[in-house]
Amino acid sequence: MKKKLIALLIASAMLATTGLLGVAGCNGSKDDGTDKDQIETPDNTHSHTFDKQVAEEKFIKTAATCTEKAVYYYSCECGEKGTEIFESGTALGHNYTGKLRFDEHSHWQLCDRCNQTITVVHEMNDNSCGVCGYHATEGLATFSVSDGVCVTGIGEATGDKIFIPSQIDGAPVIAIGNEAFSDNETITRIVVPDTVKSIGNLAFSNCKNLKEFWVYEVKPSSTAKTFNAASRTDDSEPADNATEIGEGAFLKCANLIEIDIPEGVTCIGNQAFNACLNLKEIKIPDSVTAINLSAFGSCVSLKNIDFGAGLKTIGDGAFCYCVNLQSVDIPSSVTEIGESAFLHSWGVPSELRSVYIPDSVVKIGKDAFQGDRAYCIIYCEAKSKPDNWDDDWNSILDSRQGYAPVIWDCKHNDKDENGYKYVLVDDLSFAIKDGEATVAIQKQFLGIKYDFRLNDDGLISLEEVDEIEKIIIPESISYEGVNYAVTAISDYALASTANEIEIPASIKNIGTEAISSLIMKNRNYDIIYKGTIAD
Repeated sequence: MKKKLIALLIASAMLATTGLLGVAGCNGSKDDGTDKDQIETPDNTHSHTFDKQVAEEKFIKTAATCTEKAVYYYSCECGEKGTEIFESGTALGHNYTGKLRFDEHSHWQLCDRCNQTITVVHEMNDNSCGVCGYHATEGLATFSVSDGVCVTGIGEATGDKIFIPSQIDGAPVIAIGNEAFSDNETITRIVVPDTVKSIGNLAFSNCKNLKEFWVYEVKPSSTAKTFNAASRTDDSEPADNATEIGEGAFLKCANLIEIDIPEGVTCIGNQAFNACLNLKEIKIPDSVTAINLSAFGSCVSLKNIDFGAGLKTIGDGAFCYCVNLQSVDIPSSVTEIGESAFLHSWGVPSELRSVYIPDSVVKIGKDAFQGDRAYCIIYCEAKSKPDNWDDDWNSILDSRQGYAPVIWDCKHNDKDENGYKYVLVDDLSFAIKDGEATVAIQKQFLGIKYDFRLNDDGLISLEEVDEIEKIIIPESISYEGVNYAVTAISDYALASTANEIEIPASIKNIGTEAISSLIMKNRNYDIIYKGTIAD
């Protein structure tokens, strides 16, 4: 009888356990009968009920977009997520904050989140759009050629914003002639159609108040042949497929801050943008294969160059005296860099810190990257200097400093021939090796800033506008999580006009003329050493 009773109790317990597995939730509560997915846990002690709509990051499937709400997974009260989804919140909506651009028919902006374009037809009133400011420029001087129309000057047009139409009297506008708007002091903006394939020599030179040059797309795109205004005389025939920005086209446009170089241009001519003092960035389209002599020379505010993938040659002095460039990344399509192409030795502070040269470059001219001081670090994919690189390709104006440091085989190496790695910490350059850091050669006149201007005589002048009063050399620096004691100051390291320099006790070695340039402005200065004579 006892055996039967024990067996009955065991069976009842097993049934109870089985029943419990069938009805208990993940926190021990009974199943509420929901139709949401139920997934058994590995230990078969409970099942999840995914009926919670919790709009939190850990349950998100897709974030909200301009047009769609955020999507989340249903979750269980224990924190696990299921497979079914729900929407929550609202769509972000488009954020049209980009520059308002326009053509002959409409204006548009890009959404900075999804790059969708909103296009609106002009709201014209008295020949001008009240939204974007577009107005049809009439009265431009032109002449006809077999392929279309060339704009030759301002003619009877008025206003400070010039909009060149894509067609005049039914013929496509395909060129802007030599000296067409040269020396105009009224124009602030020029907008041209992409039917224009050539901009002539000195076309906009010395337009002192020109700030913007835009190119708009004509739809449908023109099939007209191209015309080289730069090389045409009144009785010559147009050249097919000419796509050059002519010599000095925007020379000394000192206030030009924005430039569209249209896709299709293959050559940027000599001095095309020389002395555009306020031009801060440029994008070179993939169609450009050559940047010629001093094309962007003395663009002293230029900070960023976005080179196209089709560029092959960078001409002599193409970017000389662009002293605000901080880095240069030569594309792998380039095979030749001319003499003084990026020369930045001018007796003013140069910001150029790094240059990257791919192994496609087989020829570099003399002084191509010459600086006042050995501050710029040059990274080369080549394992050693190619035969057709000039011996002085990376020269320094102060010959005592030798040559700019080069990191050869930079795809696999980050140190110079002496085993030093160069780093920038708090705007000071250091060479690190074996756990120690040396104060390396700093940029010219460390701490000074200059303002550049174009004088009435056409010459560039500069005025000191700001400088630091004190330079503090740290006892140690941290780079990529590693601390390095600062133990030395290299030869010719500091060329600064600061009134005071503080040297820590960690410094054990000071190189030749390491701080001698501090007296260059013939003023009193203080050197404070934090160590002792014994140190």
